[in-house]
Amino acid sequence: MKDSILVVVSAFPGCGKTVTSSFLGRCLDVRLVSMSDIRKELGWMPVGRVHGRSEKAEQEKAFRELSPIATSIFKVIISERLKRGINTIIEGVFNRRSHRQYLYEFVSSGLAEELVIIRCECDIKINIARIDHRRVLKELSWISEKSVEQRDVLKKYREEYESIHDDPEVNTRGVSLVEYRTDTHTIEPKSGCNPGTAGAQILELLQELSKTQNE
Repeated sequence: MKDSILVVVSAFPGCGKTVTSSFLGRCLDVRLVSMSDIRKELGWMPVGRVHGRSEKAEQEKAFRELSPIATSIFKVIISERLKRGINTIIEGVFNRRSHRQYLYEFVSSGLAEELVIIRCECDIKINIARIDHRRVLKELSWISEKSVEQRDVLKKYREEYESIHDDPEVNTRGVSLVEYRTDTHTIEPKSGCNPGTAGAQILELLQELSKTQNE
């Protein structure tokens, strides 16, 4: 893969973005940078027992106060890596168009050679089941995640989602968009992915991942 390529895996919690981004990172030998990891370092998801406040109230406070800080740090990390010609894979929800705007600017400014976006989707019932399953594993201490998204957080994300397919930038030069349904393991290129591009290479890797998930 060429230098200064930015690969973005976007999805709601429980839709498979970490599995997808980790697979691509291993195949391409590219480091994964996660928005959630940055937020957790900032105290993104408190445990719900601080000063008698409810977990929901603390989560809302984290959304309100820590998201802009986390985004600023995220942008600096990506910028510095691209300036050095380092390919980068990032994952996050990127729920609103305003949350994605700076990703497109990496391409329009010439900082990124290409931007490849993978949008992971799955049926809402499966999405909720995955969230509930993760919460049970956390309660049993079988996983060590610092936070596990609750149903109300997932609902908030889904209600506020501005479809990435409606972004005009996805049809511009240097941008590829692929939809990957992690429940049916079907892949559909939406834009870009022309032969010889990073988008085409990512598409092939996703097809390999889909085959392994179907076996």
